[in-house]
Amino acid sequence: MARARGIRLELLGLGAAGILGGAGMIHACAVTELGLGHATRAFVPAAVLIAVCLLMDLLEPRRDRLLLVPVALLGSMSIVLLWRLDGYLAAKQTLWMGVGALVLAATYLLIEDVRSLRGLWGLAGVAAFLLLLVTMLWGEERHGARLWLGIPGLAMFQPGELAKILLALFLAGALAAYRDARERGRAERWLAVGLIVMCLLSVAIFVLQRDFGAAALVLGLVLVLTYVATGASLLVLTTMALFAAGLVAGLALVPALSDHAAAIVSRRVQAWVNPWADPLGAGWQALQGLLCFAHGGLFGAGLGAGLPGSLPVAESDMIYAVAGEDLGYAGSVALLLAYALIGWRGFQLALAAKDIFSSLLACGLATLLSLQSLIVVGGVLRVLPLTGLTLPWLSYGGSSVVTSFIAVGLLLCVSRDVVEWDEGRSRPR
Repeated sequence: MARARGIRLELLGLGAAGILGGAGMIHACAVTELGLGHATRAFVPAAVLIAVCLLMDLLEPRRDRLLLVPVALLGSMSIVLLWRLDGYLAAKQTLWMGVGALVLAATYLLIEDVRSLRGLWGLAGVAAFLLLLVTMLWGEERHGARLWLGIPGLAMFQPGELAKILLALFLAGALAAYRDARERGRAERWLAVGLIVMCLLSVAIFVLQRDFGAAALVLGLVLVLTYVATGASLLVLTTMALFAAGLVAGLALVPALSDHAAAIVSRRVQAWVNPWADPLGAGWQALQGLLCFAHGGLFGAGLGAGLPGSLPVAESDMIYAVAGEDLGYAGSVALLLAYALIGWRGFQLALAAKDIFSSLLACGLATLLSLQSLIVVGGVLRVLPLTGLTLPWLSYGGSSVVTSFIAVGLLLCVSRDVVEWDEGRSRPR
């Protein structure tokens, strides 16, 4: 156990040293008026996570030892990239990273047995539905998507971020109950009804919020967990076909709801299909993102040496393009590998879990983090339309940061029951 703890701290320390070096490079490039002492605050997320690791080791040492390493790397890199864009946003992101790390520790320490959450799946489903409904009806529109709620002038947040975690909990509990009731003969009918309802909900999100990313994320989570729990491939494929038909119908329905909404959807589709048709208008953001990667080349222009000033919404939607310019293709792939490691550890825990609910919950959380990352990166690279989703831990945003830490905290709760120690290294049974 001591050797595993040492390996994990060495990895975190190595990542922190790299982040400090990056902060120094940005200061040397003189892209910010803030001094080196301010730039070294990029170390805060890694330092807080090291402290959280030590606290959890002291109170409950049985957990996954590698899951927090890529999280610390992504969180600290977020501060570095944001600092070269806007020091004020970087300072706020540092605060949110600290809050998120503390919420992670609280989640891990307060939930003694993750299986105790199984009985709350109905309440989680109702809460997720209400959050999405309130956002769709009264949410504030930003950048063409209606995702925000809050008190004007005080605080704004994205209810959809928390709704994703609640949906994963709801689906894990519901599908675990389905597995228990399958021998009664009526479970298949209820499963089909449930999939159709979730498909309609996804289409409603797309139409009312004008957010393809959230709709695809919700449906992707439903389909993955349904297939894992039941193996019903035909039903899953049928639901995908219904969702595709619903998107086509939704595109036809949007103009009837609002001319403004129709213009927004039209611009997004045009920017995805052919941004060169309007390079100074609808296609500007997509093209600037691609030019960032072109300027970065293989190994990047160097931290602080890129020129993302003309990139719209660079701090959130397009943060991966900023990383692509500064770090190049090599650095961009390294960031993707960090997300891949998080997803891989999550799916490993799902395979090793002792009960079906814990397995489905781990699978759902790993799917959320992985699929959201793929949707955002795909939008930046024009493989998919640009969405209002954020890249977990890397993009600016308190709602995204805190809920991503909650997801990791729940994964650590699952790992507490399935991790065993072998010659000082942790691995799922």
